[in-house]
Amino acid sequence: MKVCYHCGERRKRSEFPPNPRCRDGLGSWCRLCHKEAAVKWRGEHQTEIDDYNERRRAEYAAMREAEHEAARIALNKRLREQVRRNRERDMQRRERHRRTPTSAAT
Repeated sequence: MKVCYHCGERRKRSEFPPNPRCRDGLGSWCRLCHKEAAVKWRGEHQTEIDDYNERRRAEYAAMREAEHEAARIALNKRLREQVRRNRERDMQRRERHRRTPTSAAT
């Protein structure tokens, strides 16, 4: 059993979240008090949370856009290289075909 510093009630050790910084490895507030405090804080700071989330979504969108652009550039580079190799191969085939004597010419 352990006493919650917030509500003062004795609770089972399983009702406390882990906290490696505490001597016994468990937090000083029970899970229920943590939850109530988090709900209260979020209710009081909802506009700040919304602003933060909006900023982060914009940052993530910009990062994704940059990643997509980099992937598109890399794909185009690979495709151009493939086209170049195909052209070289075709030119070599044409050159071999020109050098090969035809049966009609003999």
